[in-house]
This record gives sequence, C-alpha cells and structure tokens, in this order.
Amino acid sequence: MSDTILIPDAALPPRGVILNAIDPSQQESITRRRGKLIFCVDDDHNIRQIVKHSLAEAGYPVLVARDGPTCLALLARYEPRVILLDIEMPEMDGLQTLLAMRQRFPDRRKTRIVFLTGRRTVADVMAARENGADDYIIKPFTRANLIRRLDHWTQMPTTGL
Repeated sequence: MSDTILIPDAALPPRGVILNAIDPSQQESITRRRGKLIFCVDDDHNIRQIVKHSLAEAGYPVLVARDGPTCLALLARYEPRVILLDIEMPEMDGLQTLLAMRQRFPDRRKTRIVFLTGRRTVADVMAARENGADDYIIKPFTRANLIRRLDHWTQMPTTGL
C-alpha cells in the first residue's frame, strides 16, 4: 500500500491518506519511491488528476496545486524531491514560480524542477533550462515516460534548483 498526500486545490488542510492496492510485482519500485514527495503544479484539473493518480499508483506521494502561489505556500510546509511545473498558468506562470522559489527558498536547491507543459518551441525549452529547470516533458506525455523520468530525478544526487 502507498501513502498519497492529497491537498485540494488552493487549500492547505491537514494531510490525508488514501490507500491504493499495489501489484506485488511492482513492490520493489514502489518501496524505493515511497517518501520521495512529488509536487504537480498545473492549472488544468484533468492533468493534475492524471498525474496524481499515475504517480500514486507508482508509489510516489503526491501534492497537487493549481497555480504558482499555491505551490509556494506548499513549499513553506513540505520539501518535495521533484516539482512538475506547467509553464502556462494564470496569475504566476511556471518560470515566474521557479524564480520565486529560488528567491524565497534558497535552501531548497536540491529540489528538481521538471517542466510538464504543452509549450514545445526551442525558445521555451531554452528559457526553462536557463532559469534552472532540470528537465522538460512535453504534453501529451505517457505514464511510462513520466515515471521513468521521475525515477531518474529522484535517484540522482540532490544538487541544483
């Protein structure tokens, strides 16, 4: 069974737990992933739900937020290993959120930033990299690719935001 922390969009209630049935053949991977908190920050409710359920089934604890300010509020309370961050969001886009993280939480440089976005130009990828993103995944994405990339970043030594 895996623990999944759920926080409703734009709210910070006490932590909740959902228990999911686990395929015994995946137990080793799930055990390795447990405790490696992932944030998913996206204004699209469907993307948040897909990512949340996919990662929970894979054994990752997940927090979701619909915008940059909510992500920053969560960072004041939790320390994720990876943040999946959309670029196009209202109020504060993904690049602005990343810059605000660097300013407000300089001690969180070990948190990996992976943009998960529909933006696919070379200029978008370069802007993300120049601002400190570790990886860039273009929507639509497959569950297998998302898990593979997260497994990579959660196993890497923790350096750089």
